[in-house]
Amino acid sequence: MNIILVMGQAGSGKTTFAEKLVDELIFRGYPVGWLNADDIRKEFDDWDFSLEGRYRAASRMRDLAVELDQEFVVVDMICPTKETRVLLDADFVVFMNTIKEGRFEDTNKMFESPPCDLVDVCFETYPEQEDVECVADKLLTWL
Repeated sequence: MNIILVMGQAGSGKTTFAEKLVDELIFRGYPVGWLNADDIRKEFDDWDFSLEGRYRAASRMRDLAVELDQEFVVVDMICPTKETRVLLDADFVVFMNTIKEGRFEDTNKMFESPPCDLVDVCFETYPEQEDVECVADKLLTWL
């Protein structure tokens, strides 16, 4: 199982990109699971956006990804701090660095952008379909 984290500020295009990546991997014949942070928060009725709530959400997403037991599990969530990213323990990270600030001031204050050279893929503009295909190629080469 390989966890692919698609992370970035609220409004950066995480969910849109994640959906396209999931579709591309399925099209290529790979078993893929997808976890969207908003959907999981709703399912668990956990709307705590404090730092402790963020840690809990990252740990929960990791546990759920393991339970899915698919070759790839795409997780799209803000993952605002280095600690939340460590807790999630992704195998491959896509950073949607497409906006300077997100929609939520509390998240903006805690958001720590990872350096683009320390993630597997960093988008500074909204990706096109060919970018999705390139990320899928990179993932499959990386296996």
